[in-house]
Amino acid sequence: ELRRQRRAHGVAAVHASLDRRLQAVVNAWSSIARDAQRESVYQRQLDIAAAESAASCAVLRMEGRRVALEFRQQRRAQGLRAVRADLRRVRQLVLYAWKVAVGDLRQERMLAEELTLATDSIETARLEVQ
Repeated sequence: ELRRQRRAHGVAAVHASLDRRLQAVVNAWSSIARDAQRESVYQRQLDIAAAESAASCAVLRMEGRRVALEFRQQRRAQGLRAVRADLRRVRQLVLYAWKVAVGDLRQERMLAEELTLATDSIETARLEVQ
């Protein structure tokens, strides 16, 4: 009977030792699996953050291009307005110069006519005096 008990106790001790080792292996495997899952989740979050960052960079690039295009169009419009204003100013100067030239020509003609009339009246007066 004692032998049987010792044998049973030895078998139980071996089983307990195997159970402890099996539990240690299962715990180690569980820890490794949990770490792998945690790493996978972390990597997925990094991938998502990278994708969101790339998308926001693309949006910012497109917005920058749009703003640059708007500024280019504004500068072009301002340049065209400046050219038109200069052309208008040149036309006004040409018209003013033409007006002055025509006015001077008219005045010169009037003075020439007055001079001719005065010369004729002096000539007439001389002829009458003689």
